[in-house]
Amino acid sequence: MGSGGDRSSLHASGTGASSRGGNMIRITAILTLTMLLPSVATSNGSAAVIGRTAPFAPAPTPVHEVNPTAEPTTETYPERLELVGQLQRPRLPTPKALVDEETSCASGDFTTLSVVYDALFESVHEILPPALQGPALAQQAAAHRDMQMLHISTLAVSENPLTLGADFDDPALRYRSPLSQLLVSGLLKIRDGRESEAIPLGNITVLQAVETVWLYLFATVLIPTRFVTGNVPPLGSPLTGTNADAFAPYVTYNGLLSYALRYTERGLDELYHRTAGALLHQCVARVTDEQRAQAGAPSETVRFDIPIAPIVREVAGHLALADTETCTPIGQLTLRRLVTYVSEQAQAQNPRGAGRIQAETTRLLGAMRGIRIHHNLIPLDPDEERSVGERVMSRMGTAIPIFGGTPLDIMLGISHNLGHGADPWETVSADELTVSKPITAVYYASKLALHFTGLVGSQFEPAFLGDSPFSFTRLMVSTLDLPLAYGLITAHHVIRSMCLRADDTSGTGLGAEANRLPAAAPTTTRTPSSPTTNRTPTVPRTSRAIPKPPPAPLIPGLPVLSLPGLPG
Repeated sequence: MGSGGDRSSLHASGTGASSRGGNMIRITAILTLTMLLPSVATSNGSAAVIGRTAPFAPAPTPVHEVNPTAEPTTETYPERLELVGQLQRPRLPTPKALVDEETSCASGDFTTLSVVYDALFESVHEILPPALQGPALAQQAAAHRDMQMLHISTLAVSENPLTLGADFDDPALRYRSPLSQLLVSGLLKIRDGRESEAIPLGNITVLQAVETVWLYLFATVLIPTRFVTGNVPPLGSPLTGTNADAFAPYVTYNGLLSYALRYTERGLDELYHRTAGALLHQCVARVTDEQRAQAGAPSETVRFDIPIAPIVREVAGHLALADTETCTPIGQLTLRRLVTYVSEQAQAQNPRGAGRIQAETTRLLGAMRGIRIHHNLIPLDPDEERSVGERVMSRMGTAIPIFGGTPLDIMLGISHNLGHGADPWETVSADELTVSKPITAVYYASKLALHFTGLVGSQFEPAFLGDSPFSFTRLMVSTLDLPLAYGLITAHHVIRSMCLRADDTSGTGLGAEANRLPAAAPTTTRTPSSPTTNRTPTVPRTSRAIPKPPPAPLIPGLPVLSLPGLPG
């Protein structure tokens, strides 16, 4: 697993390389077993005969998560582009300069900010006094020069999975956050050697602008606000001194502030999804083939010198965008499959140490087979689909003292499993667990530890701090929760959204990105004076993979993106 240079250096290292191969397997073993500790706590031991299925229970069912079958009605990437191409009216007016040009209808992922600027400029230019129209044209030319001179690193631009080739039933759409989406698109760009690309501001698409604005709003506003709100000193209760004073401990200003923030986030998230969905399924503008080719295109002369850690580049080279039909997500693979794959790659890199690596792998898998896990007692993952009743109980249960919050979520998660026919006595060996299972167990175990740490700390803290509004326990719990909320969950989303290129059955090694490969030559139509001409389908753009360029002068700073409004 790595580049040719890495492989040759490993060959040359002899015994040292063999030792490093053994260390790789040991590290894998430590990480795997560490992730399993919370799960082991629910089993009856480490021997195979202990924790066996109860006599009255049915035979154990395979623990492999079956790759879901694609819904026959799911809209695919080519179908979406074809439907957009058949629309009649663009949302933005077509500039007069393009009336006699061959154009086609484009959605938000093929409409650049330059195209939006020209459309809005012309609509305003027509109503300007004649004396101002000449200077306005000069300002338009200057604005285009500026948009071509300002560059943004491609790694700082977030890509919607639907523009990468994913369908609506693919895991990249279901398991994602603004942070994980940036990581997934970044890993794919690093895999293709595109990390040094610099995109001119004018070539940024409308959808890329929306996705990136939402990402930085989430990272720089919502996350800090959530952290600060969680550490606000007690503000009292609106029920204090009223006839409902008995309920004052349960209805507080802090709780109301938390609920207000939570539903504000949900509202903004819904607005973002609706905006992105509309841009993907509407004819935003009519563009020429040249304008379509410029959508998201990097500069041919400017490159950023962005160093990428060798381990990141090495890992990215093995990943693709998961596809429901052709490429099983890493999260659905068994731990045996993952350990075996890592071992095979280590042996391929270091043939001299292959024997020792294989021995370490056999020992590790043997140890994992000896650990029996009650896998149905691992609660349902928070990102999995729940019933309306379960979601309501989870949200309202936060007001329940002691057992509200994480303990209630764990009980609801286990109840969900048992309610769907899972056998609580069924055990499987650790190597047959899917990759997602121990991550979910680690998440719940960590959240439960933080929950009771907060409860215990709040009882003893007044003895040391008195009536001080500052709470060290609250600050500690909020700080320790950050790696869970934005580290572990983000990593879990990434491994659920990506697959191993070796597992891609399409033969391309691209997973869902293969949907963007062209099937036919594009067809365009001439823009008429009145919008009555039939549209013909356009084809998806192909992914651009360029060789890694040599270091170039770095243009410091990123420009502030602004999203022009679309007319209703």
